[in-house]
Amino acid sequence: MSYDINILRYNSRLILRFILSLENRAWLDLRHQGDHHQFMRKQCVFMVTFLGVTSGLGLQADRSWAQAVYHQPSEAEQRIIQRKIEAVRNQIERSAVENQSLAWKMTTFLCQPAARDILKKMGSDSRFFLQDDKPDSQVFVSPSLLSGRGQYRKAQHSIEWVPFAWTCHLDPQTGKVRHFDVMPFSTEKGKTAESHYCAASDLQLVLDSQNGAFDGMSHTGTFMTVKNKGGKACLLPAYPSVQFQTDDGKSVPVKRQAADGDAPAEDTLQTGINLVLPRQSELHSALRWVSGDVYGGPHDCHTITSLVVMVGGKALSYPLRSTFCSPEQGRVVVEQSPLSSQASVP
Repeated sequence: MSYDINILRYNSRLILRFILSLENRAWLDLRHQGDHHQFMRKQCVFMVTFLGVTSGLGLQADRSWAQAVYHQPSEAEQRIIQRKIEAVRNQIERSAVENQSLAWKMTTFLCQPAARDILKKMGSDSRFFLQDDKPDSQVFVSPSLLSGRGQYRKAQHSIEWVPFAWTCHLDPQTGKVRHFDVMPFSTEKGKTAESHYCAASDLQLVLDSQNGAFDGMSHTGTFMTVKNKGGKACLLPAYPSVQFQTDDGKSVPVKRQAADGDAPAEDTLQTGINLVLPRQSELHSALRWVSGDVYGGPHDCHTITSLVVMVGGKALSYPLRSTFCSPEQGRVVVEQSPLSSQASVP
């Protein structure tokens, strides 16, 4: 996708104008002054520069700017978003908002109100952003899940901003936020990005058959729960790396794919997305695979005895006895849903 840089500059000014105009509406509490105004100018300059440079190099800006979208908002979520957009009276501003990404629309119109109360309890004043000046700071994982990065301004400290990671869990049936999780990034000297990720020693892995909910004539699965037993929130990949092992400790070759089948190859899973896992909280994922001879030709079947989740190079293991089948010398296809707060089979 190529862009004319003048059009991009014009659109960026429209978005800046729209965001700043929201101070008189219920969606954001921004002000036309000081560091807030400068920050938004920085955001828009970044957007123009990034898209302009990528188009000038002949790159696919839409691929560089964000993950490919394999989902759409639920009907309830779409209704809420459309109602919010229609409330924008200025036609030019409304058009600019309509052209924003799904991640931006869902973050702004669905998740942002819930974020305000949570951030206020953490010491924020009324000024915050659910994005930063880097690509992929807002990611639409599924109709029930968004994640990203942001920053809030400390109350009584007009020049001190705190960066944080966030995860927004939605109920697709209603479009309402189930809960909004935040993890501030440490700004202490010597702290690395890796220090924010979950350590295997702080996690507990549990598998559950959900009373046979996965079982069919030729397929089965398991419901995976990861609990943070540690004393602080941490980051965990939305699609943790999973392995299935036999009695002798060997891993069965598997090919993971998104649970809805719209992302058929393992390298298209959104493996770079991280979720906030609060202390003493749980996230869940459903895993499904073929367990019977359905291939009508040469095939391989394996008896597995454990599931292993790799976290920071270390293994979390849980007993799991099942059968994996695939075409001869082929990898077993495992459908994997992203981790979410939904505590039952989706």
